[in-house]
Amino acid sequence: MYWWNEIYDFIYTHENLWYPHELMKEITAHEIDSLQRILDLKRNSVILDVGCGRGRHSIELARRGHNVTGLDISEKLISLSEEEYKNTVVSNSDKDEFSGTCSFIISDMREIGFRNEFDLIMFMDVSFGIFDDEENQKIINKTYEALKPGGKAFFSLFNPYWWSTHPHTRHWGDETGEVIRKYSFNPLEGRVEDRQLFINAEEGIRKELPLQTLRAYTFPEMKRMCVEAGFTSFSLFGDKGDFTPDPDGVFDAAKSLGMFVLAKR
Repeated sequence: MYWWNEIYDFIYTHENLWYPHELMKEITAHEIDSLQRILDLKRNSVILDVGCGRGRHSIELARRGHNVTGLDISEKLISLSEEEYKNTVVSNSDKDEFSGTCSFIISDMREIGFRNEFDLIMFMDVSFGIFDDEENQKIINKTYEALKPGGKAFFSLFNPYWWSTHPHTRHWGDETGEVIRKYSFNPLEGRVEDRQLFINAEEGIRKELPLQTLRAYTFPEMKRMCVEAGFTSFSLFGDKGDFTPDPDGVFDAAKSLGMFVLAKR
């Protein structure tokens, strides 16, 4: 099993390797618009954002009046999240735009220890599926226990039907370097495999990161695991090829990059 933290600390702290900051803000706002429609979030909802990374979803939800806790295993990313949150609050101090709260904790998602505390627990950016089936089941069990009665869990996942037929390579970069990222599907394990190479030619850096893999569950598999944990109601959503959950669309196994599962306690 690869160690996820090295990939986080080396790649995901370089935000501009993915998208320019302003474009990322637009993408995040669009994603949260879709989530609010799907989840019918009431103002002042208490939310746990598991695998929050740099905290972009957490901060946007807090901006809209929700009380959010972001959880991530990476100390470096949590530090960046806290800094971004403080800067966002200060920049909006003279406006009536930021009405929620946001806090961040460093923790392994396998050690979620809350009980009956959250209206929503969400796993965005394919943060669920890192571990083996047994440990992933334990995470779902702990998610159920951490929700209030009537609470919801939202899982962002790779759509196995699309990823199993679309191996591909992506290449992008900025002034800090460039990334070559190769995706493939392991049918024996049901996992998307992600190989990343970081290059900075000027500084003579060439770093091949440990293989990371993510379990790409089918909807029946996710439903079975959620039922085992105690969930009783389920919904399935797809996207339009942009990995943003589509509130209006029907899940298309052949076209949707993501598979988004909503489970209700």
